[in-house]
Amino acid sequence: NYLDKTKITVGFLSDGEISEVFKSINIDIKKIPRVLMGLLRKPLHLKIFCDLYYPELDFKNIKSLKDLYDLLWKQKVIYRNDVISEVKIIHCIEVIVNYMDLNKTLTVTESALDGYSESMNYLISQGILTYDCGRIQFFHQSFFDYCFARLFTLKNISLLEFILSQHQGLFIRSQIKYVLDYLRESEKKKYITEIQNILTHKHIRFHIRLLLINYIGSQQNVFPEEKELIDSLIETDNEFRTQFIDSIFTIDWLHYMISKGYFKKFIYTNKYKDIVPLIKRKLSILVQGYPNEVINFISTLKNKNKSVKDIIIDVLWHLEDWSNDSAIKLFSENIVLFNKTWIYDFILEKIVKFKPELVCKEFFKNIYKKIKKIIDPKTSKDENIFNYHEIELYKELLKWNQKEVLKDAINVIIALINKSRFKTKYSRYYADNAFFLYLNFERDLYDHWKFLHLTEDNISNLAKENKEEFKDIFNKLRYTFSDTLVNTLLICLSENCNKLPNESFSFVMRKGLIESVITSYYGKYYLFELINKVYPLWDEAQKRKFNKFIFNFKINHNFESSKDSMHYNEYPEFSLIGSIPYYEVVKYPNLFKRLQELERKYGGKRTNKEPRSGVMVETPAPLPNSAYEKMNFAQLIDSFKKYDDSTGWGAPREHHFNGGIVEHSRAFASQVTKKPEYFYDFIINLGSEGISSVYIQAGLSGLVKAKYDVEKIRNIILKYS
Repeated sequence: NYLDKTKITVGFLSDGEISEVFKSINIDIKKIPRVLMGLLRKPLHLKIFCDLYYPELDFKNIKSLKDLYDLLWKQKVIYRNDVISEVKIIHCIEVIVNYMDLNKTLTVTESALDGYSESMNYLISQGILTYDCGRIQFFHQSFFDYCFARLFTLKNISLLEFILSQHQGLFIRSQIKYVLDYLRESEKKKYITEIQNILTHKHIRFHIRLLLINYIGSQQNVFPEEKELIDSLIETDNEFRTQFIDSIFTIDWLHYMISKGYFKKFIYTNKYKDIVPLIKRKLSILVQGYPNEVINFISTLKNKNKSVKDIIIDVLWHLEDWSNDSAIKLFSENIVLFNKTWIYDFILEKIVKFKPELVCKEFFKNIYKKIKKIIDPKTSKDENIFNYHEIELYKELLKWNQKEVLKDAINVIIALINKSRFKTKYSRYYADNAFFLYLNFERDLYDHWKFLHLTEDNISNLAKENKEEFKDIFNKLRYTFSDTLVNTLLICLSENCNKLPNESFSFVMRKGLIESVITSYYGKYYLFELINKVYPLWDEAQKRKFNKFIFNFKINHNFESSKDSMHYNEYPEFSLIGSIPYYEVVKYPNLFKRLQELERKYGGKRTNKEPRSGVMVETPAPLPNSAYEKMNFAQLIDSFKKYDDSTGWGAPREHHFNGGIVEHSRAFASQVTKKPEYFYDFIINLGSEGISSVYIQAGLSGLVKAKYDVEKIRNIILKYS
């Protein structure tokens, strides 16, 4: 009884695991054909193969489990030199098979084999039979089915007659399949006749008929007679047509359906419109195994009706191997189908591994489109220029070609700055709304802040690894008047000044730079850090020039009293001198004397303390957290309708300090992440409720963060695309 046995689940074996086994019997894995390797991934098959292996074995002759069992039969049953004849052994096997078939069981009592003990013991010794508590069975059910089929074909009865004489239960399914394997190999004419008779007989149960259709659809090296059989049924039998298309899993049948024009005919002919979704699903499955064939076929569909567009979207969505140039071309030609869908970002994430240059071009083109749409510069911080997937894509692009991608990224940052720039009262430098307060708070607070943060980190890393490539970026930005970009360079230079002392000097001494940065609470920290680190690396001429600059330093702001002006100029002077390492200051008497005067005036030594980042207090969701935990689906729908698109950023609020649709959707996404399975059906049906797409996107975001079933996420995306 299997119920009291310990169950051990073993998955398919990897190439490495198979190779380790092969080493013990001196087999070079490189000599094993691909088809045989697929067969040997099952541990049972690998064990049988190793038991039967001999140096002269021709691997090309083993293409299926039947071929493997044929070899076992020859070695263990027929080719023997012992006292037991093969006739006795085969007769013993026949008795066992007949008993099992008659009783619809996979075990035989020991008493049923009285008179065959010698053959039985031999088969047990060879591992073909197993013995347990007085009951005997084959080492695996599949070998019983093989033996049944082998013996069945020697009898003068038809497979149809056999099936009609049986209960037509699940037990005979594998028997039928093995008989078909035998007939297909040795008696093609009878094989075709049997299949045709079974498929068209009215007393054959549905699951048997479907078994035969799936069997045909799984065949490699299809016979002309099999194709003729399909031709005779596919256009006249609606049920067969649907079932056969669903059963196709091999390149031969894919080629056949394409070359005969069936797929194209069904797609473009109105009377077959009901099976177009099935064809779409089937092509989406087959593209994973036969990408070239499926993509080339879809590329021939020139009339882009809705069905064709849906097929293109679904197939490219499921395509994993984007090394095919035809796939890239198909995507590029139909990119308009994807631009406004959620699928667009997912596909780019796949393509980047194969065609990063294309993705890079498309990625930045799309970002520029979003920047161009910004109408009010004051709201640029609230614009969704980047999303989660685009940030992840940017990371992949940086891995591909850091230097070139950083050039494009800097241009994007410049475009965002220029779109939202504004001048301050006293400085010739300008700030911008996009990155205003970026240094004051968490740098990943907004997605475009994450973009800048990633860019800064990579520029800094580039300076460490490739000084010359960093210089290209430095030379592009060194004369900028943007506070954001000045701070970016200060951060990068302060982290790498030991390699870039001359660049650091030229940047610090740039006219007006110190005057502008020193008034910035966060910018001046990085300026003083840079001076502290790089000053000892400057040559004597550079140090003296900088010292002279400090003595003459003044901030040209207008103040009502000279006292205010003196303080405003003296304290920055103190900060500048104080940022120079003490052991350097003492080398210059005038500088040292001035430092001592300022220290006495301001009460001691000046230290450059890193300013604390502020904590952004976000607008809370319109409902308390406990409400989101307890709301049922009907209550959620009502709340989505209340906090609709009219409650977005900038819209008047019922309660000034409570959020609207943005904050409400974030709270919903958080709940989805906690309970993805619970919310899946709810999200996929949200569109039918007339709910804002913001909530559908929030639901998707929650599922993605929960690492939910990818296929189910695809279903939602495809439904709303």
